Amino acid sequence: MEFRHLEVFVAVAELKSFSKAAEYLYLTQPTVSSHINSLEKELNIKLFNRTTKFLQITPEGEELYNYANRIIRLKNAALESITHEHNTTLRVGASSLPGSHMLPIIASEFYKLHPNVRFDIHTGDSDEIEDQVIRGVLDFGLVGSNSYHSNCVYEQFATDELSIVTPNTPEYRQILLSDNPLATLLKKDIIAREKGSNTFFQAQSRLAKENIYLDTLNIIATVDDPELILKMVMRGMGISIFSNLAILQAKENGEILVYPLQTSNRQFYIMYQKNRSLPAYADQFLEFVKNFNN
Repeated sequence: MEFRHLEVFVAVAELKSFSKAAEYLYLTQPTVSSHINSLEKELNIKLFNRTTKFLQITPEGEELYNYANRIIRLKNAALESITHEHNTTLRVGASSLPGSHMLPIIASEFYKLHPNVRFDIHTGDSDEIEDQVIRGVLDFGLVGSNSYHSNCVYEQFATDELSIVTPNTPEYRQILLSDNPLATLLKKDIIAREKGSNTFFQAQSRLAKENIYLDTLNIIATVDDPELILKMVMRGMGISIFSNLAILQAKENGEILVYPLQTSNRQFYIMYQKNRSLPAYADQFLEFVKNFNN
């Protein structure tokens, strides 16, 4: 079994695409296919179910992936230890809000202190980032949820609050001055985040405390891009729920109105695999993130 076969196999398994793996590894797609075919022939098993429309790893492929991923990581750790590489890469993922409003500050400030470190950064919703950390695709994830996965550690590094965001119009200014703004606001058209988003989960949990459930509200759109939602609110299409960090500029510019949801603190976590041995530069990054608000 050639080591290169395993590297190609892991890339295909993680990227779920022969073409993306070829691009990532700077190979041609036929070369990637050849590596996988050779590995399947040697092991006498099928690693992927392939059609023209999708690629799915088989149960046998999943089992091999777990071993191959550990082998590759062990090889990389050995090379780093032996050669004392100066250029090291941190693979970091972040969900929408920490990716847009925290990670740019964290990465730039950490880079000033450690200019030899390189970043490989990915964004997605909290579920996607957690899954990639669990599978070893990422070293760290900055997320707004804590799924308490048994193989991972979640350490809180920041907090924020949720607010209802509305267009800045006379109608909504009048509503916010009324005796019970929340009841009136929740009768309006609502633009929601996608269900994989932790903002969606936090909003659902907060409103449930008032015996209000999202499936009883008039949700007119579900959108996976918070910037797009904010623009739709500004245009008067409806209202939405945001973390305060995401709306600071729009609020200062007077483009929106904000109604705080009381006792709605949300936490942000840096997550990583529990039993993984981290190199020194990764430990330094972890400590840096944990002190982000200090």
